Amino acid sequence: WLAFIYTVIVGSVCAYFWFSEALSILGVGKTALFLNGVPIFIVLIGVCLGDSISLTTIACGLIVIAGVLITNFATNRH
Repeated sequence: WLAFIYTVIVGSVCAYFWFSEALSILGVGKTALFLNGVPIFIVLIGVCLGDSISLTTIACGLIVIAGVLITNFATNRH
């Protein structure tokens, strides 16, 4: 239990700290865009560790990537 509590607390504190730093350096818009990449990287790590990936997961990942690209192009035009 001690290891579990340590992992949860340290993981939460570090994640909150880095999120706050990203907000101050990148701004809200870009930080939100980068947060969309988290599920994609989690799926890729799972695949590297031997998990299977479904066609639905691939389709949803492509939708997320397309949304991030569209948002980046739209914000860069202004």
